[in-house]
Amino acid sequence: MRATYRFPICYILTILLTALICCPTAGLGQSDSSATPKLYLQNRQIDPLNESLQSKILPSQESPSPQLDSSAKRSIIKELTRLFSISTPTVLEDEYKYYIVQFTGPIQPTWKTSLTELGAKFYDYIPQYAFIIKLDTSKVTSVERLGFVRWIGEYVADLKLSQGIYDITPDDLQKQNQMLNVRVVAFPGENVDAISNKITEAGGIVLSSSSSEWNILFDVKIPIQNIKKLKDIMGVKWIEQAPKHRTNNNIALKIIQARSAQERTWPVSNSQLFGEGQIIAVCDSGIDTGYPDTLLKDFSDGLSGSRVTNTVFSGASITDKCGHGTHVAGIIAGNGMLSGASPATNNFPSTCYAGAAPKAQLYFQSVGAGDGSSSLPGIPSSLADLFQPAYDAGARIHTNSWGTSGAGDYSSESVTVDEFMWDHKDFLLLFAAGNAGYDKDLNGVTDPSCIDSPATAKNCLSVGASESYRTKSGEGFATSSWSTFRTYAEPIASDITSDKPYGLAAFSSRGPTMDGRYKPEIIAPGTNILSTRSSQQVGNGWGAFNDNYYWSGGTSMATPLVAGTAALMREYLMKEEGMSTPSAALIKTSLIHGADALIPGQYGTGAGQESFSVPDNVQGWGRINFEASINSDNRYTTKFIDIKGSDAPTDTSYSKSFSFEVENDEKPFRATLGWTDYPGSTVTSGGLVNDLDLRVQQPDGTWVYPDNAIKVNWLNKEVYVDSVVGFYTGKAVGLKVTPPQYPCILQSVDVAFKNANSLISDVSIVVYTYNGSVGDEIYRKKFAYIPSGEYGFPIGLTIEAGELVVAVEKESDQLGVYCATGNSTGRGLENSGGTWQPASITPAIIANYSTSVLSTNFDRLNNTVSVTIKKPQPGTYTAEVTAHNIPKGPQPYALVLSGMTKDVPVYENIELNPNQPNAPISTLLTENNEVQPAVTVNSAYGTKFDAVYSQQHSFSILTPAGSVISMRYPVSGLPNVAASQLTLTKLLANGTHRPFSYAAFEDYRDGKWWFTDISGKYISPVEKLTSTSTYYVVSAIQDGGSYDEDVTPGRIDDPQILGMTPSTSSTEGGGGGGCTIGEKNDYTLALLVLFAILSLILRRYFVAGQRRP
Repeated sequence: MRATYRFPICYILTILLTALICCPTAGLGQSDSSATPKLYLQNRQIDPLNESLQSKILPSQESPSPQLDSSAKRSIIKELTRLFSISTPTVLEDEYKYYIVQFTGPIQPTWKTSLTELGAKFYDYIPQYAFIIKLDTSKVTSVERLGFVRWIGEYVADLKLSQGIYDITPDDLQKQNQMLNVRVVAFPGENVDAISNKITEAGGIVLSSSSSEWNILFDVKIPIQNIKKLKDIMGVKWIEQAPKHRTNNNIALKIIQARSAQERTWPVSNSQLFGEGQIIAVCDSGIDTGYPDTLLKDFSDGLSGSRVTNTVFSGASITDKCGHGTHVAGIIAGNGMLSGASPATNNFPSTCYAGAAPKAQLYFQSVGAGDGSSSLPGIPSSLADLFQPAYDAGARIHTNSWGTSGAGDYSSESVTVDEFMWDHKDFLLLFAAGNAGYDKDLNGVTDPSCIDSPATAKNCLSVGASESYRTKSGEGFATSSWSTFRTYAEPIASDITSDKPYGLAAFSSRGPTMDGRYKPEIIAPGTNILSTRSSQQVGNGWGAFNDNYYWSGGTSMATPLVAGTAALMREYLMKEEGMSTPSAALIKTSLIHGADALIPGQYGTGAGQESFSVPDNVQGWGRINFEASINSDNRYTTKFIDIKGSDAPTDTSYSKSFSFEVENDEKPFRATLGWTDYPGSTVTSGGLVNDLDLRVQQPDGTWVYPDNAIKVNWLNKEVYVDSVVGFYTGKAVGLKVTPPQYPCILQSVDVAFKNANSLISDVSIVVYTYNGSVGDEIYRKKFAYIPSGEYGFPIGLTIEAGELVVAVEKESDQLGVYCATGNSTGRGLENSGGTWQPASITPAIIANYSTSVLSTNFDRLNNTVSVTIKKPQPGTYTAEVTAHNIPKGPQPYALVLSGMTKDVPVYENIELNPNQPNAPISTLLTENNEVQPAVTVNSAYGTKFDAVYSQQHSFSILTPAGSVISMRYPVSGLPNVAASQLTLTKLLANGTHRPFSYAAFEDYRDGKWWFTDISGKYISPVEKLTSTSTYYVVSAIQDGGSYDEDVTPGRIDDPQILGMTPSTSSTEGGGGGGCTIGEKNDYTLALLVLFAILSLILRRYFVAGQRRP
């Protein structure tokens, strides 16, 4: 008889399907899970089939689409069309609207062609898989019927307002006579006069307008109550506050390893790298007198000519009264003539104050005010009018130490930056990240989400600031702590501003951007920077030095340092790598590739640590290191790949592999992929458009995926009110909110507001801690006016633990917050008589949290990704580049690969340090090494070592009198502790000792010491050592200095030993690389167990079925 089975096979299939979804293997790791595509709008993530594009709280005229999946919806439409021959309503032939159309998945070129044939015009890309289009209304049904269209709906007016549109204080609004300056962006091709007339009808005054192939810009002054009228104008895409632009070295060049690279003669070109032949554009307050013939000598060619072309924009002063621009220009390309340099002979001594590219030409664009303030009235309405003249003049690097403060907004200016770089892919724009680093919640960590615009653009290189190294009185604010500038909690408050170059400047703006991207991408020294002083300026910034130079600080100073280095990078690629026109993506990617991660930062591990791995939103990929970005070591090879033209990917079928042979694991293998992406949309706060993927196959066949890759589903929305029935008019109402996980960022809050009479009256958004009762205030922002409607307010607070209360506090009882009746959850609170207590309602407030969701495979947000393998296996590595989604191709890209390609000889005995710049010619006369236990050393020299980690090294050197020499020798088997926890001690002849001081960077001064890795890379004092690695101990001693006991001029004797006290142990080992998924992943065992269980179940029921009659 036929066997029967009572165990439903559907159960087994369900379990199998669940296993395949939940337990990805190496093969499955190549693609993302098939989650429901969403629309990523301005701080909103919605499924348009189930949610409205308009209000999240208030009743809306737009009903959400039926809750059908896309295939069901399309099938119903097509079946009804077939059975009943549905026809579209008659409309006027020229009637059109703007829509958002979402496709079913990664967009194929043929899909867009099909819509174009129906008359659609494509505009902004909307993640995921969507575009804003212009379409004849009669064609909407035809588009809906297409099998690859998931959804189409109107581009509704509520999407047009920036969530920062009402961000103005009562005082500022009063100064502006209740008027607000806004920027209105219209779609290209619209009638400029018609829109201008509509703006006037809405009560606005059009101050200026400009048109391009990308958009139409209107700068408008309008009563604040009338702003809402602008969003209903046909053809308007976006409305935001008008930008308010304001401004944001010999030691710094050593820190970023540019000075040593400059001093070499490079083999291919037989020349040095000083920026010769490069033109760098600078937009800033001005440059000295403004007239090239009378500028400071530091801007001359070293003879009788000038290296500067100056263009003065309308509304700006020709002279630099502010001094900011002159200082910036000196950091980039000052030649140091006024401090002892001789540019004509390429002599730039380390004591001069030359910039990073002292022989480059400057195309300067003066936009500063004549009163010496930080305002920049000369910046044109369209930044394209700034960039195009510079490009036409031959500049391929353009640096900008200014911006508009915000919470990481992707503004219309950010869009323009991305547009221009997309159209000019060999033009690199740099922007300062901003100086908005506060510690509002006083937790001892600088707050996130404060990147300036347009540094939020995807394609520009955004620069943050690290500490420089200046510790003497008179070197600016070198002896001041961060509390001199702002209120910070410890450990920031008492920290000195520039004594730890392996840490971040407290004021430097942190990311992420509003759409979750990593920013800044790179950092450079930005505290107590010495550079040129305008002869016309008023004041002295961070402090006077002399008539020609002064001190200053900020990301404004870090950015030109990177810009000058970018010019050197471009010069190197052209001269040494044979690339005549390197892309901006390659220059940017190369600098990121070589950056040093400042982990754990100047405060070490503990509560003050804010950076744990890179990339992150504190330092991006780290501090710029020019030497590490180029082929400066013949044992460590860097490959530069620039994919352009017909070789660039055009659709999702693209896949290309690049191989690299690694000899040993003494340095990491790294691959970095970067591309200039198609511009994003303000409606989505940016968003990645063309999405390329990178992964690396190791010699054993396993795949390694990008470092700290981020998925797009990073925003969590906490809603406690389903519908509203009235509004609360009391003075203060709050909602207790619970974060979904810790840590996270309270990115923004949405409030449904009632202001029937358009009353201008103060309203504050406030955040309190909550621990059983309302606690400390940790955030407050006051607004002069909020109209009726639902609005988002950026917050940007990091939440480590506990609940919060988000409150609305106001002056007038004519204003209200929409609410639901009842307070069953107990989350609604009201403040009556100064005391918070439970309310009888629940206010309509939504909390939006962002979390760092790390992906197990590919990044879906950033247009730069890297794969780092810290301990690579010897053998062939394969970097694979594929295209996940290319709605706007072709997409060129840059790829940089590096790793050890030759063995590094390890010298067992002490030797002269081969990496010392301008080292004096010296002779090692004698050396002696002997093993000495800690107890013997302690007894002989009075040390208190718990353990020693080197032999007792002694040597004698013959060197020019007064010279500084540096020696090194290898050590291994060190404890897993921070480098500075070990002590290098000079053993003196009188039976005492003198400890060397651990250097904050490669500091060749008497009595300094530091570790390097086996290839010579400096190890910061807070960096953790690993017992399995070999390091060099490097020490510096000056002839006749306090660490030289030999009184004979020109002879140095030095016995020394490395030890540690008190006893410290650690069980923590070295780190790995990116996220590895392969044969040895965590899912393999789970799958085996699951399938074993299923086999037993099947066998049991099979046997039972056989026995059953």
